[in-house]
Amino acid sequence: MSRRSTVALLAVLLVCAAAAFFVQGPGSTDRPRDREPFVPGLKTGDVVRVSAARAAAEVVLTREGGGWKLGAAKEPADGDAVEALLAKLAGALEGPVVSTNPAKQAAYETDPGTGVSVRLEGAGGKTLAAFVVGKRGPDFASCYVHRDGSQEVLLVSPDLRVDLARPAESWREPPKR
Repeated sequence: MSRRSTVALLAVLLVCAAAAFFVQGPGSTDRPRDREPFVPGLKTGDVVRVSAARAAAEVVLTREGGGWKLGAAKEPADGDAVEALLAKLAGALEGPVVSTNPAKQAAYETDPGTGVSVRLEGAGGKTLAAFVVGKRGPDFASCYVHRDGSQEVLLVSPDLRVDLARPAESWREPPKR
């Protein structure tokens, strides 16, 4: 290899390194160390009601007598699945703002007509969090979310839609063996 080729390759390497630094450098807002909790201060034990509504149906889970109940009929719900969902919500991380344009919410499926409207309530009906979960993010491990009262659409990880879009039947307590 000639000296000229070596210098050219080193120049290309330096340009690539500089590009990587500016895209994912210390000022990037998309680095894991910069992410904040999506629902700051959420304690799973404080949640007494979870509602997840889609265009066709609504799932309501309520904590009663040390367990979880499903819907108005108060059927026993799968407590382990509900607690796993709450742990996932408590651990969810807020990523970058992808849009502040309300007209773009339909494209991200974060409008109530196409997304899953979620409401977490504490004692006395106090709203702990309210948001709409939209479609999956570009990495399939995240989703787009729009908080009630905000115009921002955020990229949140992990993907919450899988759990929140479940039909009511899948939240029923599994049969005992």
